[in-house]
Amino acid sequence: MHPAVPAICGAWRSRQPAVRRRSAFGFPLSQLHLVFLLLLTLAASADTLETLDGQSLAGRVSLAADAFVVTREGASPVRVPAAGLRRIAFDRGVVVTPPVATNHWRGQPVGPIPVTGGFTVSNGVFHVSSSGTGKRMADGHYFVWDALGPQAELTVFVPPQVATRKDADRYKSAGLEMRAQLTGEGPRISLFSEGGRNVLLQTRLSDGKDKSKYFSIAQRGIWLRLARQGMEVSGAMSTDGEAWKDLGSIHVALPDSAFAGLLLCGAKREGECTVAFQNVKFQSASAAGPPALPQLLLRDGGVLAGRFLEADGSVIRWEALGHAWSVSQVNVSRLILQPGAQTLMNRVRPGRAGGMMVSGDFVDGELVAGRSGQVRLSSVLFGLRSYPAAGELVAVFVRDVVEAPLEFEARMVGGSRLHLRHLTLRDGEFTARERSLGEVTLRVEELTELRRTTGP
Repeated sequence: MHPAVPAICGAWRSRQPAVRRRSAFGFPLSQLHLVFLLLLTLAASADTLETLDGQSLAGRVSLAADAFVVTREGASPVRVPAAGLRRIAFDRGVVVTPPVATNHWRGQPVGPIPVTGGFTVSNGVFHVSSSGTGKRMADGHYFVWDALGPQAELTVFVPPQVATRKDADRYKSAGLEMRAQLTGEGPRISLFSEGGRNVLLQTRLSDGKDKSKYFSIAQRGIWLRLARQGMEVSGAMSTDGEAWKDLGSIHVALPDSAFAGLLLCGAKREGECTVAFQNVKFQSASAAGPPALPQLLLRDGGVLAGRFLEADGSVIRWEALGHAWSVSQVNVSRLILQPGAQTLMNRVRPGRAGGMMVSGDFVDGELVAGRSGQVRLSSVLFGLRSYPAAGELVAVFVRDVVEAPLEFEARMVGGSRLHLRHLTLRDGEFTARERSLGEVTLRVEELTELRRTTGP
C-alpha cells in the first residue's frame, strides 16, 4: 500500500457540529469522490514473490496444481515450485469507505433519574439538563454520547457552579465518561467535577464497586480530558486548557462498540439543573483494520485467531479460519481473549499459569472443563471459578511457548499464523501439516504472507 494512504485514512475525525458541509478531512463533499479515486489509485499494488535463487517477481500470485504462478501485465506467467519459494507477500489492500461529516450526538438517562433530562447544542456549547438521584452519580445520570471506537480523545470545559433558586441549579457531578453499555451496568470510566470542589477519576471494571481517585480543585471551572488507546484509558485535567495534569491511566474492558460523552447529575432529586459544557472536542480514529480477534497461542508459537468455544479439561475447542478446531490442551500456550492488553500480559513471569484480569490482578490456577463460552479456573486460593470469555479476563496462561518453526510460516487474513511442512499445491489452495492441528487446507485468498523458515 502506498505510504500516503494510511496517513490520510488514519486521520483523526473531529465530531463537532459542522458549520458547512465539508468532509471529515476538510475537502468539500462535492470533491470527496475525486479524493478517494486518487486513494484507490495510490493503493493499487501487487503481490510479491521471492525465490531461493534471488529473483523478486511482482504481479498476481495464484496457485496451480504444481507451482505458484506469477501473472504480470505484458509478460508471460512465471511458475515457481514450492521447493523454489522463499517468500510471498500478498497485497490485501482494503477499500476505505468515505467518511461522512455528520453530528452523531445523542442523549439518554443512564440508570433511573426523576427527571429524564435532555440537551441542545448552540454555537458549539452543549446545554445539558438533568436531576439528582439522592445517591451516587453512578446510580443515575444523564448521558450525551457518541460512538467511541478503539482510539479516541474527548475534552470539555466544565463551568463552575451556578447558585440560583436556592441552589436548585447546582450540579452534583458533571464531566466525561466512556462506558461499555448505555445501562447502569458494565465497565466504565468517568472523569467529572463533583460540586465544583473535587475532580474524580472513577472506574467500574464490572457490575461491582466503584474505585475513585480524588483531586482537589479551586471553586472555578475545570478542563477535563479522557483518552483511549485500545484497552488503556487515561485522564487529565487543566485549569487553563493548555497545561495539563496527568491523572493516571487504567485498563478498562471497553469494546469497540462502546460509548463516550458528557455526564450530568443534579445535586437534588426534586430540582433540575442545566450545565453549559464548553469547548467540547471529540476526536476518534478507527483502527487500520478490523479489531484484533482473540487468539489461541499454540505451544510452538503458532496462532489461531478467532473465538473460544469451550474447554473440557483435555481439549480446547476454538473457532478460526471457518472451522471449529479441537486442540489438545498440551499443545496450547495461552488463550489471549483481549489482544489489546499486551501491557498487562507482559507482566506475567515465565512458567506462571492462571488468568490475567483487566484489573491487573492475576489468579494462579489451572484451566479446567467448563460450560460453553465460559473459562473455568481451578485455583488453590479461590477454588473453582468461571469467567465469561468476553469479559474481564484478558488471557489464560497454560504453559510457556517453545518456538519450533517448521518448513514454512503462513500468515492469514484475520491474524492467524501457522507453522507448516509438506506443502501440496492445488488450484487455488494447498494442504500442509501443522504440528498441533494435523493436516490443514488453506485458500490463497486467506493468505497475507507465506515464507520459508528453514533452509532449502
